[in-house]
Amino acid sequence: MSSEGFQRVADQVMEAVVPARGSEERVREAVRALPVAGLPALGRDGSMQYRISVMDHRGRVAEWSLMQVLGWCQRDPVDLAVSAGAVVCRRDRCGAFRLTSKGHVQVPASVRRSCGLVVGERVLLAAAPGLGVLVVHSMAALDVMVVDYHAAMAARETA
Repeated sequence: MSSEGFQRVADQVMEAVVPARGSEERVREAVRALPVAGLPALGRDGSMQYRISVMDHRGRVAEWSLMQVLGWCQRDPVDLAVSAGAVVCRRDRCGAFRLTSKGHVQVPASVRRSCGLVVGERVLLAAAPGLGVLVVHSMAALDVMVVDYHAAMAARETA
């Protein structure tokens, strides 16, 4: 585990996971229980850029406008890390992975499973240009973020 709280995907061994029938709700519950920590430097300065994309059958996601904002090019080497149930991607000349020839980030199956990402489903892509970071969140994680935000706002109004 690095000092930033990320665990490099290339440095970890993940056991195979075969979901049992009816495990979808358990996955959603696990995602709800994930802490929203590990990315404290992501700013509130309005520089974050967001897009919704579909994860294709090979686990690839892309939104070319975000790649341009980040200054990333096709086949750039990247490092993938898992943090708080999200995939964190950084350009890294020593990275174990590369963007595809079309500029897609390809998320390995073991990482997708650990983060609750499902091929064919939409994902939230969050780019932090100042940090050179792209974060991939599941829609279940986005649901939790929105619900928690509105609950916090309602609590403030009643306080």
